[in-house]
Amino acid sequence: MVIVASKTRQHSMKFLYFLLAVITLLVAGLLGAYMFLGEITFFSLIHTGLRSPQAPFVPEATTYDTLVKANTEFASGMRKLNSGEFAAAQADFSNALQLTDDEQQRLQIAYKIAIAKREMGDHVAAIRELKDLVAHPESSVYMKAYAVENIGQLYYTYPDKADLLTKEIFSGAPYSAFLVSDDLRQSYANLFEYAASFYPTGYAEMRNAEYKLSLWDTAERRNTITDTVRTGYRDLVVQKLRNADADIQRIQQIPNTKDGIAEIMMRRAMVIGKLQKLDPSAVVEFGSLDTAFQSAFAVYALKSRPTADGFLRFNYAYMLYLNFGTERAADIRNVLAPLYQDSAYLNEKVTGYLRTERKNVLQTKSVLVALANIDPDFKTHLLSLDWQQSDF
Repeated sequence: MVIVASKTRQHSMKFLYFLLAVITLLVAGLLGAYMFLGEITFFSLIHTGLRSPQAPFVPEATTYDTLVKANTEFASGMRKLNSGEFAAAQADFSNALQLTDDEQQRLQIAYKIAIAKREMGDHVAAIRELKDLVAHPESSVYMKAYAVENIGQLYYTYPDKADLLTKEIFSGAPYSAFLVSDDLRQSYANLFEYAASFYPTGYAEMRNAEYKLSLWDTAERRNTITDTVRTGYRDLVVQKLRNADADIQRIQQIPNTKDGIAEIMMRRAMVIGKLQKLDPSAVVEFGSLDTAFQSAFAVYALKSRPTADGFLRFNYAYMLYLNFGTERAADIRNVLAPLYQDSAYLNEKVTGYLRTERKNVLQTKSVLVALANIDPDFKTHLLSLDWQQSDF
């Protein structure tokens, strides 16, 4: 009996070792797959501790609502910020700081001051102040996520200042670790990963999804992709779209953040357009690229400036070209036409992008050239923005 029991224990131990070995191999395989996809990156492996576990989940609406009702200077500043009077808004916010000792309220006011400075073109100061908010131990996870997100947005909004902004953005810890010297797309993807590590905001998730889609597209064109990796990219992008949709629903309940929905909807439409090109079946639950862009246009229509949709128009034309080529040339011309027919668009940030991208700063010059070949009037518009015939 003792011998039988001993053999039984030996068999049990062998089975246990075998089971542990199988589990170890499975975990290693999954880890390797995710490492390849970039979901577990140098950022998540090395910088996981950068997210403060003590960062509070302060309800966004609570602090803002209290400020608007109790702090007249803050309320005035918000009205001026929303109407484009940025210098006056900053002055009001500075006065508002003197009217409260509540730390959460002061952080909210400091955030608005940084946004006002960003809009006035004082980008270096805005970046530094947003970084201060990220580092502040009392900043909520939302505040930290929004601050990092806004830092990253600057690069895409002001490509004419790309070198200056990139130098400032990736200076100091932890930001210097995100910089990949020969790959700015990955560098900014790392930055948006950092934003999402605090809270998966819709904008950051869509920027991350676009980067994954670019890797997927490159692998497809080089014919270096396997079915397993393709499925991994697809599932990752789909999940990020779901995260963005959940964030949109959250934002709709918070009056002071509703204005940010438009930008998220545009980036969401871009992701759907790029995903539709790579795997049409993957976008079924989200609708087509046309549906996504029309939803985005409906949100932009609520803005105070009708010409605020400049980037949306370019991106819609881009996605139509990406998916249909010249087949929908008429639609491409129709969506681009207001950019050169309405002079008010000359005062919008999209015009700065169109002028600067002649230098291919954001690597989309080829798209603009393709659109210009479809729409001669758009080509004429680019020529009026310092482009040369040789660019085409």
